[in-house]
Amino acid sequence: MTSTLISKIAAASTKVGALMPDKTNTAQNYSYISADKILQRAGDALAEAGVVIIPSITQEAVNEVTYTDSYNKTKTRYDAVITFEMLISDGTSEFKAPWSGRGSDFSVPDKAMYKAITSGHKYFIAKLLNIGIGNEDGEHEAAQDATKPTQKPVDVSFDKPKAQLANATQIAAIGALGVQVYGDTWKDEQGHLAEWASQGARKALVDLYEMEAEKLIRGLQKKVAA
Repeated sequence: MTSTLISKIAAASTKVGALMPDKTNTAQNYSYISADKILQRAGDALAEAGVVIIPSITQEAVNEVTYTDSYNKTKTRYDAVITFEMLISDGTSEFKAPWSGRGSDFSVPDKAMYKAITSGHKYFIAKLLNIGIGNEDGEHEAAQDATKPTQKPVDVSFDKPKAQLANATQIAAIGALGVQVYGDTWKDEQGHLAEWASQGARKALVDLYEMEAEKLIRGLQKKVAA
C-alpha cells in the first residue's frame, strides 16, 4: 500500500465529513445512518479520489437458532456471517483486507445473509473513512424476547461488540506490513499471528480487537525496520 493510495483514502475521508442520521428505528426509538447513505456518499468521495473498493465473499455461514419466548412459544432466528476480502485500489497500487459482516432475520435464512453482506460492506467503508455510525443500524433487527436458545451448528460467535473490533485501517495496515515481511507466505502466517497477538484467543485477523491489532502492527513494524 503506497503513500499515494493512503493519501487518496484520507482525501475521501475528508470529503465525506460528518454524516447525520437519516433513518429512525421507531420500535427502539433511535436514529442511525443508513447503509444507502454511507455507500452513496462514501462511494462518491472514493470515486472522486480515484479509489475503488471491490468486495469478494470468501466464506459464508448461516446458523439456525431455536428458542422459547416469554409466552412459551418456540421460535426460530437465523444468524449469518459473511467473510470478505476487500480489494482497495487506485489503479496503480492496491491492498487487500479481510473483513466480516453479520446479520440476523426471524423469517428466512436468505434475508439474514443479505443483511450480513450489507452490514459488512457498510461497516468496512465506515471504518476505512472514519464515518461515525452512532447507535445500532437498521440492518440488524432488535433481538426478540428469547430464552433458552439452542444453536445449531455452533460455529460462529455473534456477541462481539463491534466497537472493540479492529477497524479497517488497522486490518489494512497489518495486511500491508505482512506482505512486506512474509511475501508469498503471508496468507499462511495470518492465523499464527492472530493467535500470537491475542495470546491464543483468536485465529483470524478480522477477529482481533483494537489493542491486539495495535500489538501486531507494532511487531510487524519492528520486523520491517529490522
